[in-house]
Amino acid sequence: MRPFGSWLGLGVPMNTSNKTPIETRIAYKLSEAATLLGVSNTTIRRAIKRGLIKPSRAFRHVIISKEELNRFLVTTSFNAGGGRVNEP
Repeated sequence: MRPFGSWLGLGVPMNTSNKTPIETRIAYKLSEAATLLGVSNTTIRRAIKRGLIKPSRAFRHVIISKEELNRFLVTTSFNAGGGRVNEP
């Protein structure tokens, strides 16, 4: 059976597994965000509870945007001197 996209004459095979590569997504499930950051799901949940990460709850699952993860990493990064970047 041919992929759906080829039936439409698009010339591009469609992803038949319904899985988008994680690098191309604009948002991640909680577990995917934890995997990307190399931490546990519990750590992500704690960061959300502390207000460090702002998720979207528009759907059934907690969704965290790529921009929000980048913002979190920038604002909580440590500099070479050992202090947080956003400290005076």
